[in-house]
Amino acid sequence: DSAEYYYNLSIDIDPDNALAYAGLASVSLVRAQNGMTPFYESALTGIKFLEKAQELDSAHSEIHFLEASFNTWGTWEFEKAKVEFEKAISMNPNHALLRVYYAHLLCYYKNFNEAIVQAEYALRLDPLNNLVKGIYGMTMNNCRRYEQADSIFNVVLETEPYNAISLSNLKTTYHMQKKYEEAYELWQIDHRNDPEALVAMDRGYKKGGYLQALENLADLMVERSKSAFITPWRICTLYT
Repeated sequence: DSAEYYYNLSIDIDPDNALAYAGLASVSLVRAQNGMTPFYESALTGIKFLEKAQELDSAHSEIHFLEASFNTWGTWEFEKAKVEFEKAISMNPNHALLRVYYAHLLCYYKNFNEAIVQAEYALRLDPLNNLVKGIYGMTMNNCRRYEQADSIFNVVLETEPYNAISLSNLKTTYHMQKKYEEAYELWQIDHRNDPEALVAMDRGYKKGGYLQALENLADLMVERSKSAFITPWRICTLYT
């Protein structure tokens, strides 16, 4: 909400500020990614702002980066996204976040070798950036390099114990390695402010272990989704 406020304030001051419109589009995308709004609502809102940004400045690398991101995680048009990522990289080759998110897209194509190249390049460009580290770790997960993912996520969590990206994706790392005790501990941390979820998981764990704990949590989220929006991927991943 604060970001949205300041982007709108920027537009009030300068109605031709392309990056401010791009920022509003990014707010829509982030809200959808975090399950705050349905994807279709965010897409309709975000596209309007993105088109305005393109109209004002179609030659800015950040706008192409955002268009690539929106096509990847907003409308799932991967071919368009790939074109925009490559265009943005050609304009700004030393943009670490741009490269690491491009690596994430390449995993969808199962182009794991190039994804690793891009992710490692991004980490060299900005080795202290925890967001870069987090997306790097996600890329390592996707490439089945779980030891590298484990290492980088834990580096982030040493300085930011509740970093959402690293905390969430380290659960995946442990899950895929069948380190269920470690994964369950992270699920508890992730839901530390949700007593009902903790109770549901605890009952499931006592009844059938880790997988039953996740199934109980999924059932709770399904029930909640009847009266409030919960993004579907947050539910379906619990059944895996």
